[in-house]
Amino acid sequence: MKRYLKIKGNKGITLIALVITIIILLILAGISISSLTGSGLFERAKEASEKSKQAQYEEELNLVIATMKTDSIIKNEEFNMENIIKNYQNI
Repeated sequence: MKRYLKIKGNKGITLIALVITIIILLILAGISISSLTGSGLFERAKEASEKSKQAQYEEELNLVIATMKTDSIIKNEEFNMENIIKNYQNI
């Protein structure tokens, strides 16, 4: 009967290893959530979107000015916003 009581090795996960694994996963989840919120990923994506829109508007304005210069729409007029808007509507 003594041979049935013998254990040939540890099989399976111990409770301590399971608790340590859960703690590590909670720490990693906390780090991930904190990097996504606040000044993290979402904030940087919003800033990049705003900068992209601003660059697009500047490029459109430069294109309008270049078109006016090449088409000689503005001959002796000054380049100010009123003249640009007025002539842009005529294009």
